[in-house]
Amino acid sequence: MSSPAASADPRALTRRLSVPSLAGDAPVTIALGFVLAAIALKGGGGLQLKPLTEVEMVVDVLAGLLAAAAVIAGGHTRRFWGGLTLAAFALLLLVTALSIIWAVDPSAAWIEANRTASFLAVAVAGVALARLLPERWPGLLGAMVLSAAIVCGYALLTKVFPGALNPDEIYARLREPFGYWNSVGLMAAMGGPACLWLGARRSGHAAVNALAYPVLGLLFVTLLLAYSRGSLLALGIGCVVWFAVVPLRLRGFAVLAVSGLGGGLVALWAFGQNSLSKDSVGLADRATGGHQLGLLLVAMVLGLLAAGLAIGFALARQAPAPG
Repeated sequence: MSSPAASADPRALTRRLSVPSLAGDAPVTIALGFVLAAIALKGGGGLQLKPLTEVEMVVDVLAGLLAAAAVIAGGHTRRFWGGLTLAAFALLLLVTALSIIWAVDPSAAWIEANRTASFLAVAVAGVALARLLPERWPGLLGAMVLSAAIVCGYALLTKVFPGALNPDEIYARLREPFGYWNSVGLMAAMGGPACLWLGARRSGHAAVNALAYPVLGLLFVTLLLAYSRGSLLALGIGCVVWFAVVPLRLRGFAVLAVSGLGGGLVALWAFGQNSLSKDSVGLADRATGGHQLGLLLVAMVLGLLAAGLAIGFALARQAPAPG
């Protein structure tokens, strides 16, 4: 039996009411990763009203369920961390909704208000998950790696198999699945720092950590073939912040350098192929160049995976010298 003091302690009550711990971060990574990828693939660029509305409805419902679960699990007994951020987001939503009154195109303002409401719902879901699974933050980073790999992998497949996935494309820049190259590049950029974390961390199995090398290589190829300078800048800023904050700089540099070399070589080859780098190319030529690109991507993935395994197991057996 617990003592009266322990029973009166709100923190003890919270511990008893919290959601039971999952067996590792893998379930959170897989579930959240596929959800994020499904939202990206289904919503596309958010410019088509039907898929956009469907995604918004699902996100709003999921956010409501997670918020209710957080309250039932004892979230009301804790300090409301994140409340100020949610309040500021709600104020932004209010201003966006009121803009319908004076907007030149009220229907477009209405769509934007609904989009902002879904953004707020995602923020609410994040706060709820932090309360339900406070020890599972690595699962979020792993989900970023998984979702970026799925979306960017599909983007590259539209280059490899244009006849089946993107027969009507007239531009050389990667646009799918969003229909806009900067969106594709930003998806790759968001997964970059998470890949650095996965490949540089001292925890986890070395074979799992080695997956950061081929995934980051694919993200580099995607970003470069999207010709998105803003996304490249975003990735650079993310890496600078990571190296400034995280002390695992040598491990992180190994992941960044090896993956950047592999992805850069493949992208450099693609830039030299007219079938992959020129606009308004015929489908037959695009298919020929795409198949060659696919073979290079497979070779790059296998090579980077082998390099990641070798580096990971080497560091596990003997740490680098101080020099």
